[in-house]
Order: sequence, then C-alpha cells, then structure tokens
Amino acid sequence: MLVPDDVQKCTVEVASLVHMMNTNTFTSAAIKLDGMDAEEAADKICDSFMNTQFMCGVPEKISLAVCGDYVVYAYGEAVNVDNFMNCLNSVYVPSKVIDKKY
Repeated sequence: MLVPDDVQKCTVEVASLVHMMNTNTFTSAAIKLDGMDAEEAADKICDSFMNTQFMCGVPEKISLAVCGDYVVYAYGEAVNVDNFMNCLNSVYVPSKVIDKKY
C-alpha cells in the first residue's frame, strides 16, 4: 500500500490519474489532508513507496510535492513524471518537493 494507514485516516479528498495499461507507466494523486502536516505525510508516502515491492518492475521515478494542505505525487516513467510535475509547478509553487529515481 503506497499511502500508509495513518495518512489515509487524515485524508478528506482525493483525485487521481492512472495509466490504463500499466500503472508503472504513470500514476498520480492529489490528497487533501486534515489532521496531519502535509510535509510529514509526503515523507511517509515516500518511505512507503521506497519499501514497496512491485510485481511488474519498479517505476523509474517518484515525485511528491506539498501544496498547502495537499500532497501531490506521481510515479512511473521519468519523462511522464517530469511532465506532470512541470505542469504542477507552472500553476502552483510547492513548499516541498521530493524526487527519487531508480
């Protein structure tokens, strides 16, 4: 599970985008939190992701951004993740960004 239980319990809204053929090609979500610091939640999601064993190969990259009360993350092929995060950065400047490549 990529989003730990304690983060899920503080989640009040979620939106996601998923590549329909292969989630490791591109998946993203925006999670609105209530009752947990978004930067702490981003760190927990990143740690959870790094400890996940994927069945069909590991995604090339994960990026997380803290945007107010929201944590926005994307993972998959680096080019897709970079394009998504560049679009996010063009409309909102995150207070924290975490990038991990494999």
